[in-house]
Amino acid sequence: MRKLLRAEFLVLALILPSLPGFPWGYEGHQVIALIAMKYMTADAQARAGDLLDGSAIDAVANWADDYRHDYRETGPWHYIDIPLADSKIDLARECPDGDCVIAKTQQFLAVLKDPKADKDAKAQALRFVIHFVGDLHQPLHDEDNGDKGGNTRYVVFERHPDDLRWIWDTGLLEHINRNPAAFAAELESRIVAESWNAVNSVCPKMAGLTSAIGSCNWQ
Repeated sequence: MRKLLRAEFLVLALILPSLPGFPWGYEGHQVIALIAMKYMTADAQARAGDLLDGSAIDAVANWADDYRHDYRETGPWHYIDIPLADSKIDLARECPDGDCVIAKTQQFLAVLKDPKADKDAKAQALRFVIHFVGDLHQPLHDEDNGDKGGNTRYVVFERHPDDLRWIWDTGLLEHINRNPAAFAAELESRIVAESWNAVNSVCPKMAGLTSAIGSCNWQ
């Protein structure tokens, strides 16, 4: 499972600099998972497939959002409100009860590592982690500018007013108008050998959000 998560963090570290504002909606999460699969070993894919009853990780990349519709208490698990003006994270302030995306990612990673956890628990944990890795790297999931993550900030996009959160999560990718597989293939083609050095230089700066994964040794 660690190689799976490292693959997803790799994808995000490589595509973020080249695509400012990359959206994290339904298609965005699929794109992240599709590219991550390219960097998973055959063993990692087989183990993930076993936990997911044969499904590939892109097929469950949005499961946590669907689950949230029926279990509203899981909504806060998808974000953390860090004041935009702050230069560091204060988990005691931003996540006092452990109901935020950083704490929940750590919690579900612990389940995946637990040899005593049963298959159903690990399968659910994997579904959450696959999704939360994407949420962690969507800026509006990680900041508080007095606008509820962009939900109450309205802007004009394609001549229509809408909230910034929807535009960033979904509207931009709809505007690009590509299916997830084609977009994933294009982004994956931009990953070159030199990018690995960039990943290793960026990773330590992301320590506040990636500490749950551990080492930055991606290769």
